[in-house]
Amino acid sequence: MYAVSPPREEATGILDPSDIMISLKPPSELSARNVFQGHISRMTSRGEDRSIIIEVDIADLPLAC
Repeated sequence: MYAVSPPREEATGILDPSDIMISLKPPSELSARNVFQGHISRMTSRGEDRSIIIEVDIADLPLAC
């Protein structure tokens, strides 16, 4: 994760999409180090490269990946 330094109350962080897993169950047999529970609030398909933007609400903080 990359973020501003020093951190401010409102800041933007950047995650590499290859570092993110989405699972319906807690990842008990995977090597995930940081696990956040959240709810998928939106999924958007981008036609030009067939990617999907997923917005997840984690502890009232929106995350898009």
